Amino acid sequence: MANEQKLIYACPWKKDKIKSWSGTYWNLRQSLGRYYSVVDVDTGFSDNKRILSLSYKVLKKVCQVSGSSTLLPVKAQKALIERRLEPAIRQAPYPMLQFEYMPSVENGRNQYLYIDLHYGYVKKMFEEEPGLFKVSGYSYLPKRLIDCNEYGQRMFMQEGTAVFTMGKWLKKELTQQYGIGQNNVFHAGGGINLDPGRIDTSGKKRNKILFVGRDFERKNGPLVVEAFKRLCRKRPDARLYIAGPKNLGLCGSNIYVLGDVPGDKLAEYFNLCDIFCMPSLFEAYGLVFAEALAFGLPCIGRNAFEMPYFIDEGNTGYLLRSQSAEELAGLMERLLGDEAVFANVKDNREYYLNEYSWDNVAARIWRVISHGTADAQGEQQ
Repeated sequence: MANEQKLIYACPWKKDKIKSWSGTYWNLRQSLGRYYSVVDVDTGFSDNKRILSLSYKVLKKVCQVSGSSTLLPVKAQKALIERRLEPAIRQAPYPMLQFEYMPSVENGRNQYLYIDLHYGYVKKMFEEEPGLFKVSGYSYLPKRLIDCNEYGQRMFMQEGTAVFTMGKWLKKELTQQYGIGQNNVFHAGGGINLDPGRIDTSGKKRNKILFVGRDFERKNGPLVVEAFKRLCRKRPDARLYIAGPKNLGLCGSNIYVLGDVPGDKLAEYFNLCDIFCMPSLFEAYGLVFAEALAFGLPCIGRNAFEMPYFIDEGNTGYLLRSQSAEELAGLMERLLGDEAVFANVKDNREYYLNEYSWDNVAARIWRVISHGTADAQGEQQ
């Protein structure tokens, strides 16, 4: 396909572009290159040494020392982002894809936003579910900053062209909370970042459980450990592998704390283990479920957020509906012995590899930008 059409790609790159947002920016950009001549606009500040970045850092430090309004550095950052976007905006009618929590809505025509979470939900947690907010990973944010970010995204949703969501639950949340119409919010999905060529299911023994997540509390790690200990009373041969956190202070010959496992190494543990268990208390998307399924691991997740969309209850895994260690232990035991579920996951491997590929995500985005609508393959479900 000839790449005559341009796409302005505005994202906050880090110094190592390939690892920016866990590979999302880079991999999506590469796939969009099949359809567009991509024009990069770097809206990031963390690894940028230019004067604009320095001015923002100085403003932020002044506010921290003086205890003044957090909105000052926020407004400064937004102004700097818009200055970087200004030359690209002049290139209209070329479409612009943004990723910021404070997206620009200047000349809103042909401007799109791709997100895994919106700050309206963060605000909702703060006001209505303080316990969930505390473990969400956003509890460090002051209320005024949450309000500012929520306002910025809401303005884009009203004035921008369309919003792409990673998760189907988020699309549903946007239509319910903000009343955004079906023609303005689209499910685009997310892509697997592990190499599918490394899938090897030959060593499965039906006794090993994998948990992946640096944020042990948010991912409900303590409940997984407690449930696993109960499982061991019935299945002393069971093993639990925990990738991500360090120094958990766990003891026992059946639990292996692996620490921070690089992505290329993580494939080894997907191949080693039999099922994946991560019933997160809060999970904006959870692409690791798609990776686990592609590697042949049936999954246990919580009946919340995107997890019910990844897991076909009773066919490719099970959903936890409580905070009961006893219930979770029962799901672990049941899933380890459910050969029908293992067969279903194996039979659907090609579906997972296609559905959760960056090429598929890029195709969905291209269809919306080019034709104003998604196709009939379930994006609007």
